[in-house]
Amino acid sequence: MIRLDGDSLRKAWPQLRPMIEKARKKSGCTDPFIIEDIYHQCMIQDTFCYVTGEGPRIDGVLFLRPVNNFGESELHIWIGTFQRPAQLSDHIEFVEGLGRHIKAKRITCLSPRMFDKMWPNSKAVSKRFEKEL
Repeated sequence: MIRLDGDSLRKAWPQLRPMIEKARKKSGCTDPFIIEDIYHQCMIQDTFCYVTGEGPRIDGVLFLRPVNNFGESELHIWIGTFQRPAQLSDHIEFVEGLGRHIKAKRITCLSPRMFDKMWPNSKAVSKRFEKEL
């Protein structure tokens, strides 16, 4: 996975925006953010943007946010989308490694999808999935 920020994010945004919109509609996401919130959070370096693909073609993206939750560090998967056959489960080791690198206590995400199959020792808490590191 390659991290995009600054000019590289700006250049890739025309590819990323429709991917985010499609993923949001497909998942039935009810989080009240607008797509530009993601761009802004990445530009102020409050969110990490990681992509997969070859050359200028992006076939997957993960937006990850370091979060302080009552004094404990978490790495939150804000949104991720991949063109099949790739999927988030192909990048679990990367996400867990990044979480450990930033000294996160857990990885979290909010989703209507069932991540417990991917992370067997996680638990669903009102659609909030947590994986202890």
